Amino acid sequence: MSTAQWGPNPHFCTTNSNIADFEQSISLEELPSTFRDAILVTRRLGFRFLWIDSLCIIQDSHEDWVQEAASMHLYYKRSALTIAVDCARGDHEGFLHLARKNDPPLAILPSVGLPLKQVSGTRLGSTQSVSVVQSPIGDILLRRGQRDEDHLSERGWTLQETLLSPRTIHYSATELKWKCQKRSCSERHLKKMLNPKRGQEFLSISKFLSTNKENLEMGYNEAFHQWYNMLDDYAFRALSVSSDKLPAISGLAHEFSSRIHSTYKAGIWLEDMHFGLTWSYAEHGIKPDSYRAPSWS
Repeated sequence: MSTAQWGPNPHFCTTNSNIADFEQSISLEELPSTFRDAILVTRRLGFRFLWIDSLCIIQDSHEDWVQEAASMHLYYKRSALTIAVDCARGDHEGFLHLARKNDPPLAILPSVGLPLKQVSGTRLGSTQSVSVVQSPIGDILLRRGQRDEDHLSERGWTLQETLLSPRTIHYSATELKWKCQKRSCSERHLKKMLNPKRGQEFLSISKFLSTNKENLEMGYNEAFHQWYNMLDDYAFRALSVSSDKLPAISGLAHEFSSRIHSTYKAGIWLEDMHFGLTWSYAEHGIKPDSYRAPSWS
């Protein structure tokens, strides 16, 4: 399961003091709402096992965290399905019974008789967006975006969970969405199911990460381009612990490295260092309180 955060009182997690009791049993009634909903979805889909970070990692054990963090990308990569809870701010809210927020369009324009590609615009890092879409009957709709309800895309750790998972069900504030390594679709755009261009940027990265090394058609330059596009998204995500900045994408770095046979060096690649060293920040660069990696500046 992939969630935004634990909630205002993240008391329900595995620690050294309760792990012996948890290994015996965990009462379903004691679980937070999001956990209970995820268990229900897991059972209804016919699966027996569910990974929840705060339960499967001993939260007050640094040794256990180091061991599990190094394997985190494999858990999502080798999973059958990831349940992505985009709409909930924490584990206390749940996601199966939240009221959907389907705002009416800001404007409806008559059809011009030509196919219209979906367009959306937003200031990078902003929580407001506007999209122009074409309805099934041809009318052009101007909608206020729902980005401010997508809490999952604000977290750093969830990027590799999203990109490495072979299949993901997204429970958003407005609808149910599906993503695999070749296609994405949503309830409001079922006709787009066979269109591989929706979310093309992330789909191409996911496809790259899932392709056998022997069948890769991507060259070095294109692979590095994919990496830096991914970092652009990652840079605006938040981390509860600032020292997780590199560990939270280490799994993605491992997958890239195994496919392009390049040497990873704290965010950039040795074979592309001449370009990687040209990084810059846009507006909100924040210097970390303690050393975590070379700045390459």
